[in-house]
Amino acid sequence: MLRPPGNIRFMVIRNLSMEREQSIKAVRGSFLDITRTVQHPEEIEGHLRFIKDGLLIIRDGRVEWFGNWEEGHHQIPDGIRVRDYSGKMIVPGFVDTHIHYPQCEMVGAYGEQLLDWLNKHTFPAEKRYKRSGIRPRDVGVFHQAVAA
Repeated sequence: MLRPPGNIRFMVIRNLSMEREQSIKAVRGSFLDITRTVQHPEEIEGHLRFIKDGLLIIRDGRVEWFGNWEEGHHQIPDGIRVRDYSGKMIVPGFVDTHIHYPQCEMVGAYGEQLLDWLNKHTFPAEKRYKRSGIRPRDVGVFHQAVAA
């Protein structure tokens, strides 16, 4: 299994693509990402990419360049400050995309505190589905949509 060196610390940096004070960002550090969407977790290992000394250039919220520092540092425009996170691991943001069938009607609904949201929206929706008699075999469209 591909493992980053033990001396690299993980850290959280805020979403650089959302910043607006300048339209170009340059970030240096160690990067770990997955280069391909996979169908099965055991496939992930074959698509891990680790760049020990990497560079990410973002222009107007979009990745303009990504790769090794040595190959890309000359592409940083003059006057752009490099955010140097050397020795730190930078990974893409993680998004929880799981869903439960009874929650389909509330996808994208206003987010409250988790327990409030569950009590106000999710649990009542689950009770309605339970009372309606919907069975697992009745939700083929849901499974097709999730697989798409």
